[in-house]
Amino acid sequence: MRRYSKDRTRKLSRMIVEKLKKENACSYLVDESIIRENTEQIIESYFSLEDEVHETVMKKIEQMKKLIPGSAEWEVTYGRLLEVEINKKML
Repeated sequence: MRRYSKDRTRKLSRMIVEKLKKENACSYLVDESIIRENTEQIIESYFSLEDEVHETVMKKIEQMKKLIPGSAEWEVTYGRLLEVEINKKML
């Protein structure tokens, strides 16, 4: 599932770099275009990881026959499993 188009992630990366530049939050040792490209890759990697974790959690929930989608129990279980899977990926 692609959350944002390539153009949108490119725009987000530009906004981030411009904000850092405007606030003098950091200094660049390389060309800004390289920073923007790397930022764009990080954004895309984040969304890819998020999608992967969501799919893993959904597969686990589907195996739990008693859960009704949209119920409070389903929401709590989804949140708990999501946190576990994110923690696994971050290690």
